[in-house]
Amino acid sequence: MNLIYSLVLLFPAVFGNFPRLSKNVTPISYTLELEIILPGYDIKGTNGFTGNVHINLNIEEDTDVIILHAAKNIQISRGITLLKQIKENGKSKTNIITKYIENNEYQEIQLHFMETIKKNLPTFLTIYYESTFNENRFGLFLSEYNDGNNENKTAASTQFEPFFARSVVPCFDEPDFKATWTVTLRHPSGTIALSNTPTVSEEHSYFDNMIETRFEKTPRMSSYLLAFVVCEFGFKAARSQSGTPVRVFAPSSEISDVDVILNAAVESLNYFENKTNIPFSLPKLDLINFDFPAGMENWGLIVLGGVLYNDTNELNSLIAHEVAHQWFGNLVTAEWWNEIWLNEGFATFYEALGLDYLTNGNQSFAENVPKNAMTYLNEHTFGIDNEVATITNIDSLQSIGNTFGIGTYFKGSAILNMFRNVIGWNNFDQAIINYLKENAYANTNSSIFFSYFQMPNENGPSSVDEFLRPWLEQVGHPLVTIDHFNETHNILSQSRFDNGKLKEIDDQTPYPIWEYQWDIPVWYLDTHHQLKLVWLRQNSTALIGKNVSINPGANGIFRVWSEVDFSDDKFQDPANRIEIYQKSRIDNAFAFALSKRITIEKYERIVHQLGHLYPENQHLHNAQIQVLHGSENITNYKATLGANSIMERKQRRLSNIEVSNETN
Repeated sequence: MNLIYSLVLLFPAVFGNFPRLSKNVTPISYTLELEIILPGYDIKGTNGFTGNVHINLNIEEDTDVIILHAAKNIQISRGITLLKQIKENGKSKTNIITKYIENNEYQEIQLHFMETIKKNLPTFLTIYYESTFNENRFGLFLSEYNDGNNENKTAASTQFEPFFARSVVPCFDEPDFKATWTVTLRHPSGTIALSNTPTVSEEHSYFDNMIETRFEKTPRMSSYLLAFVVCEFGFKAARSQSGTPVRVFAPSSEISDVDVILNAAVESLNYFENKTNIPFSLPKLDLINFDFPAGMENWGLIVLGGVLYNDTNELNSLIAHEVAHQWFGNLVTAEWWNEIWLNEGFATFYEALGLDYLTNGNQSFAENVPKNAMTYLNEHTFGIDNEVATITNIDSLQSIGNTFGIGTYFKGSAILNMFRNVIGWNNFDQAIINYLKENAYANTNSSIFFSYFQMPNENGPSSVDEFLRPWLEQVGHPLVTIDHFNETHNILSQSRFDNGKLKEIDDQTPYPIWEYQWDIPVWYLDTHHQLKLVWLRQNSTALIGKNVSINPGANGIFRVWSEVDFSDDKFQDPANRIEIYQKSRIDNAFAFALSKRITIEKYERIVHQLGHLYPENQHLHNAQIQVLHGSENITNYKATLGANSIMERKQRRLSNIEVSNETN
């Protein structure tokens, strides 16, 4: 049934073709009580959960309708859904629901009331409901684990990102409807309950063999960050430099292995508190490791997703990423999913900084962040999906899941790195601190982020918006071509890199107002090995000296084409000793061989001439050669690259989203 609004005041904001909730009614706080009955415990009742939520509302305008989210699986007890307002005289008035309308397409409920709900009066909505566990590992779902005594147990846990809080509690389930949450869980005796905040009290009920666990009130946060787990896990604990308790939970059989997680979590917390100059916002940080589709940055309760304890690289990356989210995404949150790069691009960028710290430079920021740019460039070479950092059209719930991709993670991170090098590291870092402090517990967008910076007056674009919008919103990336100009200079020009799928891209995406032109910062090493910058502006050219090394740190998001680049003289380029530059040159050659700009034989010659400098990368070169000769497919090659598992696992999880008019 389509939702029809009777008042102009109640028409939702529309993004693309997607209706969003009106800001006429917003939540201030939630008080949630949930009883969870797990299989395998001596508990009477049907497996699933029952709950009631008490929502303190802010009413901006008089209305007789309240619209909020509730998935189809939520069975609301309509007869006891209540709305009360506190009048000016201090007396409360109960308002009766006259009509209840469901919109299954957008998982909304519309509550019509007998009397007008007056603005600016304390207003409280109470909803009672029940539901079953989700079988698709979204919302509230079950997982099995071995308790160490060869006995399988069942845990209940949540995954609310991006829009599954509504499948567990009726709420305003959009990122910019921030509110506080006070949670009480009733769960089987013998289990523990975890949530975003510390436990306030536990009461055992021997009558029904249940425990009632109450938690502290959360800070203002988006609904998708609410989380809880019921299980029989053990834990190890430590404290950060600032005294924040950090605990790692896992099945008893794995507790002896969690030290590596605990150490990385504590050190990551120390690093980001110092880096942002902002203390961690919650009284504790818990991490839990069990079979789960992907890592999740729930505020104060991070889920690691069953990562292997002996895979130190993946552990460090995952923990640095999710701890970075506690500031970038949790404390300050993108106001809508179209700009999720403000969460994921930032977390991917700062993951590299955290990883540099955790490994004492063995996985350096200078190497890892340019690799993100190279990963994005490779993805564009292979395909056309998820290549923009900001999404211009979200027209369904399923399309929200599609916002988590190469563009938001890797391109977003690469853009931040490019921007940081243009602005200057110190200027960038201070502006980020100001951005976080001034928008704490609030929502932002790209324009708000841009407002914290000024472009240096160096012949480049005059504003941050002018500079970054084309990078964020255009599919693909530029090709910088170097041609002979005179005896002392070459000339740079730009075009749209052709991955062989431009027609398909143009058929699927609107043609951008910038017509696939960018303002490109081109860094180069001159003949004296000094790093310099020249701007290649939109619809323009730039002069550059002869015998220079373009983009030596791979901080620019472009490919470079020059006949000279494949000559014998270029193989003697001293910059080849910079590993990321050497990788970038070989990666460019691979892309050009795929697009048939150069022959496979020329590519193999480049690998032969340059590959010996870093023999540890030879397996990648071998895989590229196999792709070019048709003996290896792109999917297997990408696996060889070891692309970021955080994004890939989250993408796989979100690709399983199923939304219909009948089920959640």
